[in-house]
Amino acid sequence: MDQIKTFTTFFDSDVKIKNILYELSPKETDKDSTSAFEYGERLYKALEDIEYYLEKMFAPLNSTKLAYLKEIMKVYHQKLLSCGYKYENLQKFYQVCLSNIDKDFVNKIGNNCVGYTAHSLPLNAATTVNELVHLLHAQLINNEYYYKKLPTLASKKNGDDYDVTLRGVNNDDAKTIFNAIPTDISAGDLDIVALDDNRIFIMVRDRGHALTIEIMKQKEKYEVSYFIPKICNIIMVNKLKGVRKVDYDSQYTRGAFDTIKAELASEIVKIIDGVPMDDDMFIEGGIYYDTSTKNR
Repeated sequence: MDQIKTFTTFFDSDVKIKNILYELSPKETDKDSTSAFEYGERLYKALEDIEYYLEKMFAPLNSTKLAYLKEIMKVYHQKLLSCGYKYENLQKFYQVCLSNIDKDFVNKIGNNCVGYTAHSLPLNAATTVNELVHLLHAQLINNEYYYKKLPTLASKKNGDDYDVTLRGVNNDDAKTIFNAIPTDISAGDLDIVALDDNRIFIMVRDRGHALTIEIMKQKEKYEVSYFIPKICNIIMVNKLKGVRKVDYDSQYTRGAFDTIKAELASEIVKIIDGVPMDDDMFIEGGIYYDTSTKNR
């Protein structure tokens, strides 16, 4: 159960850091000298809290990377000290060191942090706290080796004779999804991981190379988000519920939608079954839909 606790703490810390960044967003009321001083003090305290939660996020990863965390946090502290209590400097620090996420960085995440590959990004690719959190999240959720460290609860074979495995803790929703996966569905290994009553993660090999799905229960609503790292067929992808539409220039995409308990399992099966595989690159007439080459 230690691994379960480590993983749960990872995602709890992810949320806590994002909440801290949200609360720290500069406001017009912080501009006068007294408020700017108070805002600066909040930033100092927040950096300590952020470092604490980042250490929790590093726990499932290689512990030697903690040295990098200590070094980058020291840099952030030094930059904050150089701001004094001038509002404009503090505002710029918040943006440049804490909150910004560069579009090119997001694209690198999409192209490199992919399940069932050796690809990733070095930690120094992230220049802000927000980017570092985003990178750590992507590294964990797209790494099948971390999934396999969790307890196995049930297993069966799919249509291609690969394993469909339920892992983590007992969770009725995860169990329902596991039972709903058809035995004739075509895919590689499929892992369903429940960390608690509210969070489920799924990785599916060979669907869009390595489809990942995150499910968050919010009272009676379920928030589903997914990542497709390879677009094998734009027509099929663009039919998916909640998908960010793709074209021939798209290398990957994401999707998100809300659903209810009664429809959760069937919606997840539809997403898995609807994400194209390599065999779906060709359709009738020999038209090629692989966006990696744009031949069509």
